[in-house]
Amino acid sequence: MIHPHEIKKCILDNKIELTNTEVDELIKELDYAGNGKINYSEFLAATVDAREFFSESKLRVVFSMFDVEGNNKITPHEMFIAFQKLN
Repeated sequence: MIHPHEIKKCILDNKIELTNTEVDELIKELDYAGNGKINYSEFLAATVDAREFFSESKLRVVFSMFDVEGNNKITPHEMFIAFQKLN
């Protein structure tokens, strides 16, 4: 977990020009859980470039894992099958 005071210190130490209000707003946007801390998944969500992470080829592979019948549609039954494979 990253605490808000650690983020503020990092910003100040690196002389990033943000006001206290801007830093507080940034932390508030990152803290999806609203617990005053930034956990790993919140940090990851803020730093991952969605365009790189969700490339067309990666999305096709994931979609095909659910589209068992190969008809470019995902039915509730196919979702059930896919989630059973996770166990």
